Amino acid sequence: MRVRIILIIALVVLLISPVKALNVSLSKYFTVNFQANTVGISGRTAIYGGNQLVALNDSGILWKKNIPVKMMDVSGDYIAIANGNKVSLLILNGTILWSRDVENPVSAISVTKYGNVSVGTVSGDIYLFNKTGGLVWKYKLKIGVQSVSSIKNFIAVSDFRGRIYYFEKFGKFPWRYTCNTLLNWIYKTGWCIWEYDGISNLCTYPEVYLKVTNNGVFVISKFMRYAYLFSRDGYLLWNKSFSDKPISFDGNGKIFVIGFNNGKVCAFNREGKLLWNVNFRNPAIVSVSINYTAVGSNKLLALLSNEGKVLWFSNTPEKIEKLAISNSAIAVCDDNIYYYVPNVLVKKQKSELNTTISNKSIKNKTKNKMIKNSIKKSIKKVPNNLSKNSSKKIESKVKKITEKNTSTKKGLFDLKSLIMIAGLAGAGGVSVILLKRRASNTKRTSNTKKGVKRKSKAKKKVKKS
Repeated sequence: MRVRIILIIALVVLLISPVKALNVSLSKYFTVNFQANTVGISGRTAIYGGNQLVALNDSGILWKKNIPVKMMDVSGDYIAIANGNKVSLLILNGTILWSRDVENPVSAISVTKYGNVSVGTVSGDIYLFNKTGGLVWKYKLKIGVQSVSSIKNFIAVSDFRGRIYYFEKFGKFPWRYTCNTLLNWIYKTGWCIWEYDGISNLCTYPEVYLKVTNNGVFVISKFMRYAYLFSRDGYLLWNKSFSDKPISFDGNGKIFVIGFNNGKVCAFNREGKLLWNVNFRNPAIVSVSINYTAVGSNKLLALLSNEGKVLWFSNTPEKIEKLAISNSAIAVCDDNIYYYVPNVLVKKQKSELNTTISNKSIKNKTKNKMIKNSIKKSIKKVPNNLSKNSSKKIESKVKKITEKNTSTKKGLFDLKSLIMIAGLAGAGGVSVILLKRRASNTKRTSNTKKGVKRKSKAKKKVKKS
């Protein structure tokens, strides 16, 4: 019984103990002391916009420009910025390609990796500029533009009433969507493919934001606490309602992540299935790259894989306001200090890794010895239930488990060893059954031997007679 109890307790402790993420001190970062309200990133280059426009990379500050920035979007080699009625397009080395004035103050801006700039204004004007600054087309909504997002030749727009519009750059004949949809012609070079009016029926000012991805249009209604995913053809693939207010969202076409006011972070796939959720203590803002998800929660910065595993976390001195992530770096913007984390995975030095691995192996060896000694003591204390052969077999199994554990880096026990321990946990009962079977087998063999002897004696008597 003692053997069983000890091993069961060891199993429970191993299974219940959580996997701890790496606590990283972000000692390798750059700070730029100026007022910023927006941040973007492309590869290893981070762009901060506020009363100035500043670019950072691994070596530090690349360039500064005394250009006031109210809103900004970064994609590929292009940076689109807006302030008041003025719109500009730059490239990552700081060269200004063009600047233009629009009729009304800009309320939303987006740029593609090909340099096409989409602009929305407070009066409902939508502009599409090419990378040389030429006006491709212009369209007028009845109400101001809340959000705009573009990818390749497609543009999605939401207005202040919650209507969603989907445009294509070049001619495709429009069609009518069945759910409260009105379609409009945009000159000869642009088309409104579909318009969705379902969200505006729920609330007068639903505060709707959206993002175009390769697999559809991801929409968040912050006030109504809803998330939607539309296909490019205008079909509503799924919608979700939430008990708490979503404050941030992002997606890469395969995974769609939402950060909530209560600190929860949820990820969905294209079919609307909840992939994973992670809880933080404070309101969570998120940013998604191809392989990673960055989360900012008050003064905590965390890196997650897109499978939901927390890779590392770190504390920041100030509250994180905005962040952006690529596969190579993270750009963070808080009240006064602006961080640039060069390595997303924040790899440790080799010496540190070697010491941690050696320490872990020493700890595992000591734990294995303690478990082995406890098992030996318990075996010695139970001589009635266990034979010498069964105790030797158990000891050999324990040796195999400990040898495997010292060679593996995953932890104290892998899956096979857990199964073996689970079997050993019932060793007290199993050994009794084995002993009974062996006793019955020995009885059978002894009976057969006795029968053979009797037969041989009978044959000898027959021969003598």
